[in-house]
Amino acid sequence: MRTVRHGAPIYTTSVRWESAVLSPAPVPFSVETRPVRDRVLVAPIGEIDFATAPMVHEAVAELREVGWPRIVLDLRAVTFIDSSGTHLIQSLLDAAEDQRFELAIAEGPPCVMRVLELTGLSRRLARC
Repeated sequence: MRTVRHGAPIYTTSVRWESAVLSPAPVPFSVETRPVRDRVLVAPIGEIDFATAPMVHEAVAELREVGWPRIVLDLRAVTFIDSSGTHLIQSLLDAAEDQRFELAIAEGPPCVMRVLELTGLSRRLARC
């Protein structure tokens, strides 16, 4: 509490500081795969970073080994992507060209799509 003097009367005001807004606890990372007609969705959930990008890559590699010709990287549940994630997508695009399979994305939240736009990957990715 602090006291502020304005002219003769004394006004007492209460200054209340709200605790800092903390971001919610990170979502535990997982990768879901599910077939949809002639394609398979690879849906990472949570943050794609140095620790988790290899899990997404492994999921795609396993699907390619069994012969899926169309893979959709579903980014709708991705909450964050760093340079490891953009490197992952770049390597998946390169693999798609070399191995002749189709790679597309289901667009993620604006913060994820902005990173893909800034890196130029957005222009190279088909949408579904």
